[in-house]
Amino acid sequence: MKDSKEKLTIHKKWAYKILFLLMIISIIIMGNSYNKRVQEENLLSQKLESLHNDFDKVKILSMNEDEESLYNDLISKFENSLSERKIEESQTIYDEMLKLKKSVDNRIKEEERIAAEEEEKRKAEEERKIQEEKKAEELALQEEKEKAKNSETKNTVQASNDIEKPVARIGNTSPAANSNQLISVVSTGGSTAELVLWQKDSQGVWYEYDSMFARLGENGMKYASEVYEMDLCTPTGVYTLTEAFGVLQNPGTKLPYRVLDGSEYWVDDVDSEYYNTMQFREPNGRWKSAEHLTDYQNAYKYVLVIDYNRWPVVPGKSSAIFLHVDVGIPTWGCVAVAENKVIEILNWLNPSSNPKIMLAMNYEELYNY
Repeated sequence: MKDSKEKLTIHKKWAYKILFLLMIISIIIMGNSYNKRVQEENLLSQKLESLHNDFDKVKILSMNEDEESLYNDLISKFENSLSERKIEESQTIYDEMLKLKKSVDNRIKEEERIAAEEEEKRKAEEERKIQEEKKAEELALQEEKEKAKNSETKNTVQASNDIEKPVARIGNTSPAANSNQLISVVSTGGSTAELVLWQKDSQGVWYEYDSMFARLGENGMKYASEVYEMDLCTPTGVYTLTEAFGVLQNPGTKLPYRVLDGSEYWVDDVDSEYYNTMQFREPNGRWKSAEHLTDYQNAYKYVLVIDYNRWPVVPGKSSAIFLHVDVGIPTWGCVAVAENKVIEILNWLNPSSNPKIMLAMNYEELYNY
């Protein structure tokens, strides 16, 4: 009996020891788990704090209304996710904030680029206008000097040769015998001339209808026998006036008048069978060079064709000799007067009067035609 009690006591002691050991082990395990959770929580806190600091460093300036609304919405969501300790959601919102910043920065750069381009265009336009005004002033000054020089030259010629332009003398010229309207173009030196409109009344008496300043080819006037293609000279001689054309509508002339539609060319290729004629549509090998008439929107607003070298056409003896609108510079061989004067001439001319143009170096040669 005594031995049984002793064995029971020993078993109880071992049971207590084992139970105590199990308790110790449980405490250790629970402690480790707690420590792990504490570490994880501390790490999460550190990440959240770091993310919060990064978020606060994101500064977005110059936002528009929509961007600012999105910005405020992201801030509110970020603060809520932080308070709820949702690291992944907070990271996603932070990434969206970075995208918004990049988008705003790109928009600002693009606006700055466009603004810089607009400023460059504005400066270029201002410079262009300044240059145009300067050029216009120079042309006006040049024209005034030319007029003064021409007036002086004409006065000198008239004084030295005692030459006037009496109406009676124009009536004694050969062209006046079968015409009731004449246009005389007399060189005043260089690339300028005096143009006069002469009219014969019902009594057969000639009178001066009008006179005006005119421009000639860049190299002045030259005798027709010496003229050649692109020598920039206006040929002398007497020529009929049978047709007109222009970029603008017919101003009221009785002459046949063609409104240019862009298909018209005046051929200046001396080797082409179409030399010195108006042709239509693309060349397709018919010529190598020609004036595309609508390219000269200002000079060719209104054009009176001078029938020089037309019937017959002599290759190389110059082409496209017209009376057209003055654009402030010498011509390539044409005669040019102010736009209102071209309109006046076109409306004055009457095909039934067999109008002609007479071009001469001086009035003495004019009266000898």
